[in-house]
Amino acid sequence: MGGCTGMTTADGRTNAYRSHVDFDDLDFRHPLPHRFIAEVMRWSPERMREHQEVLFADIVRRAWANRFYQEFWGRAGIEPGDIRGLDDVARLPVITHHDFRKSLVQCSPFGVHASQAFESRSTVPLKIQSSGGTTGAPRPTFFDPFETEVQGIQVARALLAQGIQAGDIMLLPTGTGHCELKATSEFLVVGAYPPGQHWDICRSAPSPAANERMRNLPFPNSDPVFGSGGPMTKIWESK
Repeated sequence: MGGCTGMTTADGRTNAYRSHVDFDDLDFRHPLPHRFIAEVMRWSPERMREHQEVLFADIVRRAWANRFYQEFWGRAGIEPGDIRGLDDVARLPVITHHDFRKSLVQCSPFGVHASQAFESRSTVPLKIQSSGGTTGAPRPTFFDPFETEVQGIQVARALLAQGIQAGDIMLLPTGTGHCELKATSEFLVVGAYPPGQHWDICRSAPSPAANERMRNLPFPNSDPVFGSGGPMTKIWESK
C-alpha cells in the first residue's frame, strides 16, 4: 500500500506520517494480522459484537463530520444521535457509486465527500487512490495515514488467512488480471512477457478459442523472480 511518508507545512515544519497515527490505538481497534488470526477470530460472539460497536460508533462520528453524509442522511430524515449502534444500520439510506458521481459533478474535481480531506492536505499527509469505474472518469478517494494503515491491515489479514506469510511470492496464473471497461486516452498499461511470448488481451469473456490458447500456453524458460533454475521452473518441468 502506498502513502506519503511526510510533508512540509506552510511554516516549514516537517509533518511526519507517523505523527498522525496512534499505533497503540490502531492495534486496539484493528489488531495486526497474526494477533487477529490467533486471538480475535476466537472471540465469543458477544465480545466480537462489542468490538464492532466501538468501530461502528467511530465510523458514524467521522461520517457526521463530512458534509456529504450530513446532507445525504439529512435528506433521509436522519439526525445526529439517531444512529446509536449496529442495530440502527437498517435506518441508513443506501449510498451507491451513482451518488458519488453526482457529488463529483456538484463539487469538482474531488466531490463533496472528498473535498474536506483535500482541504486538510497542508496538515495531514494524504494518499490518493482513483478509480474510473465503468465511465473512465476519475473518481478519487483520499486516505489519511490511519485509513492507509487500516487498508493495509485488512489486506494482510486476508492474505494471512489464506496461508500467505511475510516473504512469500504470489504468482498469478494465465487468464487472471484486471478488466478495463473504459479509459481516457492517456491511460497506460505496461506489461512484461517471457521471451517468445506476446500479449494477448481478452476484451470480453474468453471464447472457447481463447481458453484453448491459455491451456496450450508454454511455460516460461525461467522463474519470473529467481531466473533460470528457480523453483518455479522445476515445478513447471514436472508438469
